[in-house]
Amino acid sequence: MSKKRRVAKTSTNAAATPSMPAVGDVKLYEDALALLKPQVLSTPPLVFNMASNLQPLVRIDDDDWLGLPLCTLQATHVLSTYGNGAACAVVPGSRLRFDNPAWQAELDGVVRSKVQSAFLASGAFTYELAHLAIDTVGRSESLRPATRPSNAFGTLCIALPSYAVGDAPRFGAVPMYTSVPLMTARCALALSSTPISAGTITAGRRVLLVYHLLHDRPTDRVRAAAAAVATVARRPSPTINIFGMGVLNPGNLTLDEKAVVAALLPSHDLVIVEHTYARGSFTGGLATWAFADGAEKNVEALQSCIGHVTVQAWLYGNGTNPRFGLVFWTKPYRATMSELSAIARALYDHSFNPASDVDLFGRASVDDLICAVLPRFQQPHELHDYLYFTAVILFHEALGRLQRLQWLDVFFSDIFLVGPTIHDVLFDMGANLARDIATFGWAKMAPPLLRLIQRWATRTDADIYHGYRLVTSLAGVADRRPNGPNGIDVPLFEVCDAVAAPHLTEWVVDAFAALADGMRHMPHTEYDRADEDADIPLLALRLLKGHLLLEVFVARAPLTDRWLYGALPDVIVANVASFRGPRWSLAELCLEHDFNTMYDVLPALGDVLRHGYHPSLDKWIGYVLDAYDNDEHGVDSALTIEMMAALLALGAATNTFLSLLDRLAMTWRLAMAPAIVAFLHDWPTLVTPIMVELCGNLLLFFASDKEGHYVGRIYDGEDGYFDEDYLEEMEDYSEDASDSDNEFDPFDENRSPLLGRLRRHYIHGARSPLVKDMTTYAVLKRFNDMCPSHPRVFVRLADGLLSTLPIVFPRHAVLHGYALPSLMIRAPCCYSCESFNSFLINPGKDKCSFPVCKKVLAVVAFYPQRLRKSRVYSIDRAHIAINKVRQPGQATARAVRAHMQRQTPPHSNLARARQLAKRVEDARRRL
Repeated sequence: MSKKRRVAKTSTNAAATPSMPAVGDVKLYEDALALLKPQVLSTPPLVFNMASNLQPLVRIDDDDWLGLPLCTLQATHVLSTYGNGAACAVVPGSRLRFDNPAWQAELDGVVRSKVQSAFLASGAFTYELAHLAIDTVGRSESLRPATRPSNAFGTLCIALPSYAVGDAPRFGAVPMYTSVPLMTARCALALSSTPISAGTITAGRRVLLVYHLLHDRPTDRVRAAAAAVATVARRPSPTINIFGMGVLNPGNLTLDEKAVVAALLPSHDLVIVEHTYARGSFTGGLATWAFADGAEKNVEALQSCIGHVTVQAWLYGNGTNPRFGLVFWTKPYRATMSELSAIARALYDHSFNPASDVDLFGRASVDDLICAVLPRFQQPHELHDYLYFTAVILFHEALGRLQRLQWLDVFFSDIFLVGPTIHDVLFDMGANLARDIATFGWAKMAPPLLRLIQRWATRTDADIYHGYRLVTSLAGVADRRPNGPNGIDVPLFEVCDAVAAPHLTEWVVDAFAALADGMRHMPHTEYDRADEDADIPLLALRLLKGHLLLEVFVARAPLTDRWLYGALPDVIVANVASFRGPRWSLAELCLEHDFNTMYDVLPALGDVLRHGYHPSLDKWIGYVLDAYDNDEHGVDSALTIEMMAALLALGAATNTFLSLLDRLAMTWRLAMAPAIVAFLHDWPTLVTPIMVELCGNLLLFFASDKEGHYVGRIYDGEDGYFDEDYLEEMEDYSEDASDSDNEFDPFDENRSPLLGRLRRHYIHGARSPLVKDMTTYAVLKRFNDMCPSHPRVFVRLADGLLSTLPIVFPRHAVLHGYALPSLMIRAPCCYSCESFNSFLINPGKDKCSFPVCKKVLAVVAFYPQRLRKSRVYSIDRAHIAINKVRQPGQATARAVRAHMQRQTPPHSNLARARQLAKRVEDARRRL
């Protein structure tokens, strides 16, 4: 028996110590396996009558039936042919034939029940006809067979109707009959060890049929036990699913243990194991395991089960857990224990070739497997598994490709949850969802998707957000592209193509109403807005933006897409449509959940305006601008870049742009540049040439001002001060400016001459080195990415800055680092995540080891071309080693580290100049 060491893994299906079993579950298996060990009782002989007037219609070879009572002519014929002289004749059973089916029915009915109840405590038996005897003198061979099979435990003698004067046969001390003639067949049952005496016959003759009573042979007992165990397996246990039975030597099973294995294998998965040892005793866990002889081997489903096996109940237990044992569970239970991703992968592979064989994980059919695995997608431990997102995506695609609309309906209506995964599950499912809609039609997919939205609306705030995201995508109003590397942190980034179908608007209205109700009744959460780790501001942005996008969609929907259009006048159709929708307004939702007008509604409203202005937003724009005028946000210096850009967008939509720009400029001065650029880039439909001119003039004015780089704070409602006690250099804001993806992109598109003025007046005219170091570099460092069509302008600006720096960087030197900042975990959960992030941003480090964490493993699994898990690091398997994959043309890590040591900058400007010089070289190649 080749043993396999089980990888340490925590079972999610049972505790480490077997729970107290339900007596009935264990008893059923013990009773079924007891058929393997038949027991014979020491019962005295038993005599009884068979049914009256029952004729066996027995023939010898091809002769006529023997009439009963037997006539002299037939008796003489048999005695002369088979007899020892004329006294006794014994005819072997092989030469006899019975033409009356009722005879065998009597044997299998009344006679069998008496044998079973009187002589066998367990097990089964069969009859074997020994001989027919005609005795005229009382010979013992007429009652006792000449030979007995090895598995015979008794004898059945049947005295057929006849007339014999003399002593009756005795089985032990029990006479077979007490009166003659016999008019009814009489039976005598006795164990093989019972003494039998024939008794002397003085006149007449006895006609006897003698049967052996045989135990079922081992194969028969195994077959009967296997059938009984299979019957138990078809009855799913509500509490116990994994059973164990102790064995003495796992490498050399006894005959009885082998019989148990043979009985269990047809309907169960079975392994021979050594159990784990803990706290002075053996537990139900598996330390080592091996397949039993005859078991299915190298089955992926069975292999994935082993990691979750823990014995829950012991057969024939005595209170002490054994060291070695047989551990078994029903084959259909594979679908419960196997990895969810393994099942989904099997279905996914089968969906591409439905005619091929598929591993059904012990189930009878593909539909049976789907039905068994569906509820697992809602189990908490599955939702938190790092491979849950893979299982969901593969399973959903398999259902669509297999044309299982009924299971898709159940999956969406009752089962599917996004789960707390770091991956964008909805986005990855988008293409499959679009294919499902194209395959089955919107009319069939709309009801389950609506039930999905209604179910999510009653759950958590995260589920409500996912609902808004799905509805806005189907309606075609979600964001078209992500702003982040993975699109995860982008509010309402689209997950699939929009649907074009009749009455889509009514479906959106129903889903909108359900989500708004969910927002109204979701738990109220108190949070500190100053807490940078709080996720409520992002949640508010997502929910409020979704609400506003759907409100605008419904307002823009044509009347032709509403119910009753064409059946009633348009005025009535419009009135009916006005009554449909959410019961709660946005103002009520904000009041219920303490959403702040400036910090929550403003960013959401600004995001909605990126999709275009609609008059239905006027009330919310006025609502936000009134809050700004009333200083509900506190002071202007507390505004973020996103909030200022959104305010400018609101001003552009309501003709108050100039007043808002002036008020913000009074506080932020030159630090407004990132906000202005963000506004011009993200709201192009609201930007006019005069707005671009105003913004350009304002920035150039502050760039040439000696105090333009200072930001004035407002204290206690007073005006800003600019003396030394109340000046804060804009170093804190340079990071925000450098992190923006769109520095001065609108100026490139709309006002190219403005760049020349900026070079002349800003770069060479700025008096403070801090302006050059923190602001100018932030503007230029990504210009090449955002304005690829103007390399000459970028080269001129960058050369101007490089010429003013005290340290000139050699342009031919290029650093190939190993930093992977885009792969960092956004919400670290432990020390391992933080160490992993530090490792990712280190340009000279290409391998490191970490404690095992699911988030780290998920990132490694999701980026196999960038990261690779090399080996298990420690004996206890608590650490993993991760390598960064060297890309084509990339220098070795040792070369990178040596280069970094040689190029250690004496001044911070050197690092900035190195990056800027590299961009200049790239731009020159495009000239």
